[in-house]
Amino acid sequence: MTSRPAPKGSPVGRGCYDTLVPRRRAAAGRAIQGTLLAEPEFDRGAARPTRDPYPTTAGLALLGTMWHEAAVRLFFEALDRHFDGREDVLIASELALYYEPAPLGGQGLSVVPDLMVVLGASAHGRESYKIWEEGGRVPQFVLEVASVSTKDRDLGFKKEAYESLGVREYWQLDQSGKLLPQTLMGHRLRRGRYWPVGPAGRAPDGEREYRSVELGLLLRPKFYREGWIIACRAKRSGKDIPVGPAVTRSLRETEERQRQAEADKRRAEERQRRAEERQRRAEERQRQAEERQRQAEAEKRRAEERQREERVARLAAEEQVAELLRKLGAKG
Repeated sequence: MTSRPAPKGSPVGRGCYDTLVPRRRAAAGRAIQGTLLAEPEFDRGAARPTRDPYPTTAGLALLGTMWHEAAVRLFFEALDRHFDGREDVLIASELALYYEPAPLGGQGLSVVPDLMVVLGASAHGRESYKIWEEGGRVPQFVLEVASVSTKDRDLGFKKEAYESLGVREYWQLDQSGKLLPQTLMGHRLRRGRYWPVGPAGRAPDGEREYRSVELGLLLRPKFYREGWIIACRAKRSGKDIPVGPAVTRSLRETEERQRQAEADKRRAEERQRRAEERQRRAEERQRQAEERQRQAEAEKRRAEERQREERVARLAAEEQVAELLRKLGAKG
């Protein structure tokens, strides 16, 4: 079992479990019980004591292909990224969903969705999800990945069971593209019945995509390695939520962009440092030039002062000579 929180602020509802009349709850019980008991012992989601030599910790036989597991895991990863930071959303895969308490000496009635999302539920870890212990809160979103042994149950019993319990959206993925009428099928609850979710348009890759109101995402089938998975596109950004190798590529690209940005920043800082150094040298040259000019002007003033003094001295000497000549002429 894998479980994890989802976001604050998304639509939170209790489903219609706690408002089901006894007749409808009994119908849900019959549908799910029929689901569990009508399938082979080792089929996925068989929530009963198992004789399989590889039981899960919850005692469930959850047998599937690696591609089945990859489809669930990658969708879980996308939702985990989409609801990042939320503490009031539970995202869980292969978690037993109990809808009726166990009678004395018996077992509770349960079903095991491939993946479910409960908006408004605490994200703490659980060994199982018991609706009556969660305030009657039913998952708003359930995904089942079809296999040869489960496709009829997914289309019949489980669909009726989720509908009766009040699961607002029920989605099915056909990894092979050969088992269901569509590779990705969505059903939304309206007036107590499931109605098909129609296409909301086409994604940039040309594939039809469908809007999940409960998740706030555009979903579409996308071929991955050897089977189909669900690609999630955020409405605001218009971009796919990266998962698997795409995350690695995205992280590498982010790190490369960060390295490039840091290198650009260093180069810009070096250019700025050099420019500041050039400006400092230019200012120093200007200061030196201004100093030379001040010195030249001071030297000029000193030269002019010397010239003035020399002129005054010359005039005084000439005056003395003239005076001496006058005296000599008077004596003669």
